[in-house]
Amino acid sequence: MALKLLPMEKRRQKAKHLQKERRQLKTLMQKQKKRRNKMKKRRVALVLFHDNKGNLLLQDRREISKWGEEYGFFGGGIEKGETPEQALKREIMEELGLDLQHFTFFKKTESEIPGYNLMAERNMFLAPLPGKEMINATEGNAVFMNLSETKELKLIPGDRLLLDQIVKLIR
Repeated sequence: MALKLLPMEKRRQKAKHLQKERRQLKTLMQKQKKRRNKMKKRRVALVLFHDNKGNLLLQDRREISKWGEEYGFFGGGIEKGETPEQALKREIMEELGLDLQHFTFFKKTESEIPGYNLMAERNMFLAPLPGKEMINATEGNAVFMNLSETKELKLIPGDRLLLDQIVKLIR
């Protein structure tokens, strides 16, 4: 016949169990941090062009896909010594032939690109939608679409999360 634990003994047992869980969680977090530190890191500056009617400009990347994505934001890598803003202006000039002057910072995120041992730091900006006649896409194709058309687009997972957050913001 088992003896009933006294309240003090139960508390001690629970405290030991919680300590064990904390140690396990700490170990797991340390392993994840080590894994992330070993990953290559890519810093990018990206922009989503939009207007107040829910129209967006995205890049059709099906012919230039690097990570299996079909669509994405315009922008690209931040070079050594560049700020995200400088990189964004340079990339937009290269990709669209636009001298980007008016844009606002949305947020900075960091996420893993699954299967590529790569951590992506995304510096996301928003900008007014330019007219079609102003765009001269040199990488991929510039695609105008409405917010309602973005739900099923194949994007890099971190880009998908950003787009969903922006769509909620500008609706």
